[in-house]
Amino acid sequence: MDDKADSRKMIGALTGARFFAALAVILVHSLRLGLQGKDSGMLQMANNAVAFFFVLSGFILTYVYSDKLNWRSIPNYYWARWARIWPLHLVCLLAAIAVLAWQSKVAFNNQTLVQILASLTLVQSWLPGPNWWTKFNGPSWSISTELGFYLAFPFLLLMGRKRFWPIAIGAVLVVGLFVGLANHWTNQDPKWANVGLSLIYVNPISRILDFIIGIWIGRWFLKSKPVERSHGFGQSTVFECVALATIALMYFVISKDGFVYQWMVANQFRLVGEWLWNGGFMAPAFAFLIWVLAWSKGALARFLSRPFMVFLGEISFAFYMIQNVVIQAITPCTTQLDLAPGVVVLIVIGVSFGLAALLYMAIEVPCRSALRNFAGSEFKKGFSEFRAIPARLVRSGFCFIALIVFLASAGFLMLEINQQTAELGRAARVLETSLADSGFSRVTFSDEAVLVAYEYKVHANRLQITLYWKRMATSQRKRFVHFFDEQGKIVQQLTPLRLYAYGSDSMVRDKIEVRLSELPQHCKLGIGFHSGELGTTPADRGERSMAGRRLDLLEKLGEEIRTVREE
Repeated sequence: MDDKADSRKMIGALTGARFFAALAVILVHSLRLGLQGKDSGMLQMANNAVAFFFVLSGFILTYVYSDKLNWRSIPNYYWARWARIWPLHLVCLLAAIAVLAWQSKVAFNNQTLVQILASLTLVQSWLPGPNWWTKFNGPSWSISTELGFYLAFPFLLLMGRKRFWPIAIGAVLVVGLFVGLANHWTNQDPKWANVGLSLIYVNPISRILDFIIGIWIGRWFLKSKPVERSHGFGQSTVFECVALATIALMYFVISKDGFVYQWMVANQFRLVGEWLWNGGFMAPAFAFLIWVLAWSKGALARFLSRPFMVFLGEISFAFYMIQNVVIQAITPCTTQLDLAPGVVVLIVIGVSFGLAALLYMAIEVPCRSALRNFAGSEFKKGFSEFRAIPARLVRSGFCFIALIVFLASAGFLMLEINQQTAELGRAARVLETSLADSGFSRVTFSDEAVLVAYEYKVHANRLQITLYWKRMATSQRKRFVHFFDEQGKIVQQLTPLRLYAYGSDSMVRDKIEVRLSELPQHCKLGIGFHSGELGTTPADRGERSMAGRRLDLLEKLGEEIRTVREE
């Protein structure tokens, strides 16, 4: 096999591996959505998958630019990297903002504009502001961190061409000092906890060691040329198994139930433990796997080098970037309908996969080529990339498959919505009939929604309330729920929620759960609709307070609480 063929095989295997790292992240995020925010116990896998991306990035950049990058070509390198990530990031950012605006989850003020600017320029993970790095399209934080690596790479490579070990040692010292200071500040003042976690998880300074390990293994690979050695199928497969076993072992060792993390927490090194848990401990194992796959002729490398797997790896960037937009868009379905977690996972993966393939062919590839042509003043050639998009989509069999997957997933989601909204309507009518005997009838909250029926039960020291709403097309406010005592003082305020309905005559099921231990013995439930701009809307009937703008329910709740506590 010639050098060019060897290179294609190596890049192919590593490209295919990227898909599984992206899939791990999306699996964890979609499963969390399916479990309605509950911990799936798999967050470590998603965080470590991002660390794999960072190590792989350092390896690939070293392999590609080791011989051709010099001080004069740095501007061209920077432009190529920007053209690689920014167009797709821009499309996904705008889509995320549009979805959040539709769901009234973003307020357009001065702070929001600054956050949009930070995300637009991909510096959100560089800033210590709490939760800025997850604003809008959350996964883009890793691209922001990656941009920091891209900017540092020419200096790391060129200054370390003769001796790289001083740079590696310097990086270890800088990262150690950075993480150590964050840990110290958090121990001194717990208010630093959230900021400290964001610093050690997303900031380029704390994560650059992953990238440098990738550079180091890339330099070692280029110097040793293991691909030229005679490694048969069996021997290569053994190396692959050893690399995977190493990852599995280290993953178990650094888990939060393992000795290392527990020792860190017990000795006030919690943030250091978090840094190791989030990928710092796994980076050497990932580097070993990447090095093995780069030269291997074994079963895993051959599988990852197949054309379809390479295509999946090529769309993995779009797959990773669009997942959060899909999750945000279908969140109303999963919060108000009883979709099984497995169904949610399949829908998110299917819709994201279909959109990723289309984005790769229609946005990522043509924009990257066009921007590079524009940099060389080849404007005619650059614009021709955009004109070729329709033909490229038609010719691509993979995009046709992706479109089928997207339509099937979206169609299945709509069938689930239609079926469950019909079931909600039937359940609401049954409850409405039974409540009529107690004197309850539909309550209309102006132009927001109609409370059709409700039910509640006390189970395992928890109060579970279900409200059945018919949402109006003119609805703009969020539903508020709070518990108040005999003096009217609010004792428990729950998170405001915007109601979503699918179809003009569909029902919405609103589930509320609270611990009885958090409530006083004598309390009532108050519900209504409010927004900062529009104020509170009145209810047309029932027992009301707050000048008729809060409906009061569950008069016998105090008796239920007393009975449970006595038991």
